[in-house]
Amino acid sequence: MRTQKQFLADLRNSTPTVNKVAEWLRSKHGYQVTLLPNEESPSHEERMSFTDDGDILVGMPVEVKQNFQYEWTCMSDFPFPKVTVMAVHAWDSKKPKPHSVIMVDKKGTHAVITTKETSTEWTVYTQKDCRDGEVQNVYQCPKEHCKFLKL
Repeated sequence: MRTQKQFLADLRNSTPTVNKVAEWLRSKHGYQVTLLPNEESPSHEERMSFTDDGDILVGMPVEVKQNFQYEWTCMSDFPFPKVTVMAVHAWDSKKPKPHSVIMVDKKGTHAVITTKETSTEWTVYTQKDCRDGEVQNVYQCPKEHCKFLKL
């Protein structure tokens, strides 16, 4: 069994590893990274009161859009076979890529979530932007790969 002194030494010696992983997440993936504090227990008997909730907090972007034309409550009444993710040029230029794109219905009561992990299922669709009349390519995801929920 490790002594309290050995445990604290191991905890303190883990800092360079945590920092290395945090820097990798920040530099390679562009995530906002926060190092969480480690509190050291004063004794072996009190150690369970000092367990942490992780070493690193990673902030990931999430895009939120509202569809002001359509209402839906679930996949079966969603008005299209695919969910528009966003314009191709907008997605391709984002660094880091958003964790997900959340589209909220007209009433603001229901949403559909498309995660970046579904990107292998996306197709490109050419559409006219109803706001400015410009034609652009957008990514779309089959609705079966999205999650529908009530807000």
